[in-house]
Amino acid sequence: MDYPESEYQSGNVPSNDQDEELLSAQKLEAKRAFDLLLLRRADGFQRVWHMIEVTFQCLPVFKDFFLITSPFTTWSRIRDARHGIGFTFVYYLLPMMFFTAIIEGYGLILVGREQAAEGMNNRFSFPMVCVYETGSLLLLLFFIALAAFFIKSFANACHTRNRVSQSLIVTLHAAGPMLLIQWLNGIPHIYQWLTWFLGAALAVATLYQGLVRIMEPDSPSAMGLFVGSAFTLFMLLLCWKILANFYLAGDLKSVESFFSGFFVKPLA
Repeated sequence: MDYPESEYQSGNVPSNDQDEELLSAQKLEAKRAFDLLLLRRADGFQRVWHMIEVTFQCLPVFKDFFLITSPFTTWSRIRDARHGIGFTFVYYLLPMMFFTAIIEGYGLILVGREQAAEGMNNRFSFPMVCVYETGSLLLLLFFIALAAFFIKSFANACHTRNRVSQSLIVTLHAAGPMLLIQWLNGIPHIYQWLTWFLGAALAVATLYQGLVRIMEPDSPSAMGLFVGSAFTLFMLLLCWKILANFYLAGDLKSVESFFSGFFVKPLA
């Protein structure tokens, strides 16, 4: 920059070092302002996401989604809410079972399943779908309650005193992601063992966070409690899937004929 001769004589002209220091200070100030802007935007995004979580977690589908994506925060809210077994079953698990029955039943009516005894693809009637879905979900509920009983026994063996209601809360919520993944069974010609495996894996992952937040085991016994509980839940879900596949494959004709007299004839 060109300065008048009088400025040079008076010594008011800034040196190159002063110019560089001023430029560095301006860059530093601009960087701080930019970082502050990013921080404010990130804080605003976190507030919006928190509002979305609080708003939609009252819906079972979104609660399952948050149990998968942000289990720590979701389980902490479940622990702080302290809802009972009846509330959890009626407002959380029962709607998920209802939607699962509708979507999976639609796939059975539309596409059907291959039955080994007949060697052909068999489409199910609406009354038979009602029988299958009711029996399947009641059997799942029985295995969930059985898993809660075993988890309570494992907790007592690990010197962790908990109530049966706590283990039931954990297993009821762990079954949610399993039911959510079963919605994929409504897609025609999907490999159902794949959907079961994904659902079982998510149920076990959800169970881990639930054991830590709800049952609060001691650190030395936490891993042993999780391993025993996860193995039990996985095996019970496997039994549920095997029995359901036996029915769909037509290998349980005696059971089918027994329930047909109670349900199919009134619905036909």
